[in-house]
Amino acid sequence: RSVIGAFAPTGPWGFGVVVEKSSDAALAPVRQILHATLFWLGVSILAGLIAARVFAQRLATRVEALAAGSRQIAAGHLETRIDKVAQDELGDLAVAFNRMAESLGAAREKITQQTNEIVSWNQTLERRVEEKTGELREAQDLLLRSRALAAIGQLGAGVAHEINNPLA
Repeated sequence: RSVIGAFAPTGPWGFGVVVEKSSDAALAPVRQILHATLFWLGVSILAGLIAARVFAQRLATRVEALAAGSRQIAAGHLETRIDKVAQDELGDLAVAFNRMAESLGAAREKITQQTNEIVSWNQTLERRVEEKTGELREAQDLLLRSRALAAIGQLGAGVAHEINNPLA
């Protein structure tokens, strides 16, 4: 059997007290502390895992909401907004995301307005080109008629000259 002993001097003549205890009995409190430490370490690890899982799930849900909003914006749905859930970096990102969506919506509206103006100008220009083309065709027709009449007049003058010469 193993024992643990201790000696404490009691006086100046070398006398003292010796205490002897079995090692199992002496180390029992240490084993109790070891078991309690291991138990609470296990409880702490389990609680930490549960807390990490909850926080990870919450974080993943918020990040997925941001990703879904990004996909909606990419699909052209600029009215998409993300709720600010908390006062943290992801909440700030949601606010920035909403501002970006508003800015993109305003830019799209401006581009649409400018496109409508350009289409209107294009239609006006097409109409004016058609009008001017019609005027040019009419002027060309008049020019051809006047040339034809001039040619007929020259022919008539030539015929009259040829008839007048023998008569004269």
